[in-house]
Amino acid sequence: MTTTLRVDGQMPVDFGASGEAEILQNIATIVSTFQGTVPLGRAFGVDGSAIDQPPEIAKALLAASIIGAITDYEPRARVLQVDFEPQEEPQKLVPLIRLQFIQEGEVME
Repeated sequence: MTTTLRVDGQMPVDFGASGEAEILQNIATIVSTFQGTVPLGRAFGVDGSAIDQPPEIAKALLAASIIGAITDYEPRARVLQVDFEPQEEPQKLVPLIRLQFIQEGEVME
């Protein structure tokens, strides 16, 4: 099954989440966290250095970082595509992440 996740930092935390809801919540947390901000887990999250780049370069760098971070930290999902929602302010980037859930026992190619 595939789905698209919009990550704008507004997803509430559901401590009892399970299944696909848990995976989506984990991905939102990964994408909303900058590397270097988690004690004892400095590599967790996405690279924030793209922030100071021109919008098109920032989008490319951030998309690559999002794919890498999800691949590293949420093995139950496969990223199919990363786009960014158009905003009135071009410097504001809201990722739209198209995902496929990986079933237990399925081998990721």
